[in-house]
Amino acid sequence: MKARMPAGFGRPDMNALMRQAQKMQEDMKAKQAELEAARKDMEYFSRYDGKTIGQVVVVRNNVFDRDTERWGERKVNAIHRLTRESQICKDQFIRPGDVFDAATIIRNRRLIRSRDYISDVSIEAVPADADTSTVDLIVTTRDKWTISLDAEVSSNGNSFVKLYDDNILGWGHMFAISTYI
Repeated sequence: MKARMPAGFGRPDMNALMRQAQKMQEDMKAKQAELEAARKDMEYFSRYDGKTIGQVVVVRNNVFDRDTERWGERKVNAIHRLTRESQICKDQFIRPGDVFDAATIIRNRRLIRSRDYISDVSIEAVPADADTSTVDLIVTTRDKWTISLDAEVSSNGNSFVKLYDDNILGWGHMFAISTYI
């Protein structure tokens, strides 16, 4: 007697294949957008290559816009400590007097953006008024909300609570406290 295979056995699930193809298409579009943004950045910054970096100004922004009308956002901004300018400057490897290099500026922005306490960063090059061979930089950052609470409840009685901040007092250091209950 010949064994019968269940219906669909050995055949690919068409819905799963469609989802996988759609995900791959979305990933490809995101990668293309990322490459296009990198090309535009290089085009924008490379016009200043070889010039001398003048001032580097850091503009720090809170988690939410300053003029927000939402009560919760205003309260979050009120209790949030901005990342210190000195912490942002530690991550900069561009200094006044250095020669402007577009690739270095882009790498520096990527480094600052990779920090857990920064949600966004932009670097703008502004030609100095008095000297055409000098370009000033404006580094604008937006902080990220970094205070979190984790809790785990287990059926065997081993439950715990953990409170942590990835940017304690704006210094860029993590602080965590946890306890079993």
